Amino acid sequence: MSDKVKIFISYARVDQDKVLPLYQRLKDEGFDPWIDREHLLPGVRWRVAIEQAMRDSDFFLLCLSAQSSNRRGFIQREINTALDLWEERLQDDIYFIPLRLEECDIPARVDEFQCVNWFEADGWDRLLKALHYQAENSAKAGNQPRRCQSLNLREPRRRQRPNQLLSSQNQSRNQRALLHRDRNRKPFRRFRNRFESNQGCSFRR
Repeated sequence: MSDKVKIFISYARVDQDKVLPLYQRLKDEGFDPWIDREHLLPGVRWRVAIEQAMRDSDFFLLCLSAQSSNRRGFIQREINTALDLWEERLQDDIYFIPLRLEECDIPARVDEFQCVNWFEADGWDRLLKALHYQAENSAKAGNQPRRCQSLNLREPRRRQRPNQLLSSQNQSRNQRALLHRDRNRKPFRRFRNRFESNQGCSFRR
């Protein structure tokens, strides 16, 4: 598997001619960009392949233009999936990056993310700065998946090692055996006490 930073490029078909140079420039810079035109093979289930590529990516790059910023279609589904994936990360992670290909409005539901203007002179430098910043932070964290949200934090249940699991199972089995033994002893003890008091004899040796 490649250890390059993976970038999913989301765009509308009308912007394809503007997005392909961006894809090539990211590739030349040493990143591993993903775009459907280059990576979807004939015969694959394209919806499944796209969603899997999004989950495998380190960044989601949403390319917007005046023609596509409020366009209906599969791009809206990609935005929904990307927002769900973003919610699984830490709040200070950079993952969802709106990129304006030209002067246009940003959809209201993603306008909280700082955009980069590709058409401006420093657009490329600003994009690189964000990508390298997050990549360096991930490297400092030991490339550990950062999937915990600071709000409503719930740590995943840790898996037990095989020997720990076996010990836990044996302990539970022993506890059930002791409980079963005690349940069997208590009725006999009551019967024995009642019999000894009535008959004047003892079961004790």
